[in-house]
Amino acid sequence: MGKGKPRGLQAARKLRTHRRDERWADKSYKKRALGTAYKSSPFAGASHAKGIVLEKIGVEAKQPNSAIRKCVRVQLIKNGKKVTAFVPNDGCLNYVEENDEVLIAGFGRKGRAVVKDLEGYGFSRGQAEAIMRVLEALLNNSSRIRSFMLSKADLENDFRTEIQINRKKNLSDISSETAEIQREVSALKQKFQENIATMNNGIQLDINNRKAEVREEQKKMELNIQELNNKFTIASGDIRTEIEAMKWETTRMALTVQTKNLTISLAISNPTMLAIGPIGLSKTVPHFELDI
Repeated sequence: MGKGKPRGLQAARKLRTHRRDERWADKSYKKRALGTAYKSSPFAGASHAKGIVLEKIGVEAKQPNSAIRKCVRVQLIKNGKKVTAFVPNDGCLNYVEENDEVLIAGFGRKGRAVVKDLEGYGFSRGQAEAIMRVLEALLNNSSRIRSFMLSKADLENDFRTEIQINRKKNLSDISSETAEIQREVSALKQKFQENIATMNNGIQLDINNRKAEVREEQKKMELNIQELNNKFTIASGDIRTEIEAMKWETTRMALTVQTKNLTISLAISNPTMLAIGPIGLSKTVPHFELDI
């Protein structure tokens, strides 16, 4: 496996495999596994454990004629288990109060002190040593199992890393989809604008054509009106000329009739004029000229 922290899918499994393969390169693990005297932490692999005092109790010894053992009920910090611890020396219980943080010595270790404590509960020496061997095997197995397991912090870090990777991936996907949608919207907007421009051009062309047709129709109508006016003017002139001609003809006929009547009247009033004849009559009848 290359350098750097594993990332991506199955990062926790890769990290666990890497730590299992490289655990012997870790000095603290090597010291805990081998039980060497030099330890990186005072309590790493040591027979000590921190705990919180819950209450003070008294335990009756199994051996006859033994006093009640002064003990405290302690909850271990590392795993939350509740154990009973004996308080050494007389009077030390007075210095221990509830909710105090204490250090339990001889917890889970081999030694004659623990065997003697078990013997104080009524177990024989062989039974006490057997119990110690069983406890030692259980502790070794638990330590071995714990070495193959990831801590809560590592799991949280891996889970947080995977969440961040998935979040970045989701954000990247969302950004890509958003950009794609924006491009599609821009394309649709441009196409819509082009369609509107084309439609406006078509409408404007139709309007211009209609205006041209209307102007042509107006020109034709004006020409027709002008032609009708000219025809009416010509007809009016002709009618006026005919009326004037009829007026002069009527006037001439009236004057002719009046002249004849006047001649007849004169002839009747002067009979001597009748013997003169046409020549005399023509000389006697006055001549009128008409100004037309």
